[in-house]
Amino acid sequence: MSTDSNFWFLEQIGKLYGVEREIRNLNMTPEQIKERRNREDVKTIMRDLYEKAQDLWDNPEEYHYSELMKKALKYMLNGWDGLQKYLDDGNYDIDNSLSERSIRPFTVGRSACKGFTSEEGVRIAARFYTLVETCKLNGVSPRDYFVKVLEALTNDYGDYEKLTPDRINEI
Repeated sequence: MSTDSNFWFLEQIGKLYGVEREIRNLNMTPEQIKERRNREDVKTIMRDLYEKAQDLWDNPEEYHYSELMKKALKYMLNGWDGLQKYLDDGNYDIDNSLSERSIRPFTVGRSACKGFTSEEGVRIAARFYTLVETCKLNGVSPRDYFVKVLEALTNDYGDYEKLTPDRINEI
């Protein structure tokens, strides 16, 4: 497969990310995002991506692509229906970068301690990292959150519903 074909895929995906940049810059609502993603320019890019991937998959002897490209094409074509959902729901992101960034501290921590020694340790760590990431999503400093919660619990604060990251500033 020629380098030009590789760049073609990158260019098309880059165009989709350009639309996502436009969406972010305009602070669109999920309904507006869905409407924007369903305009003809995005549909054309998606259709072209699928057709090119299918053509490459169906004609490996013509394009002579690598095993890595074969794996990528298979992954893309097998997941195509799921990928289409990004067009149908303005709440979906174009990729899972946010999710991957959110779990990065957990995976780094797991690697640093060479795994957990018990299932209970895994459950505790999962709860801890969930709270940390929930704080971040709510714009709350995880450190400040834990300090406030520990102070509240030490002082016999009883309104536990306000001890969640989204309500911690109410106490």
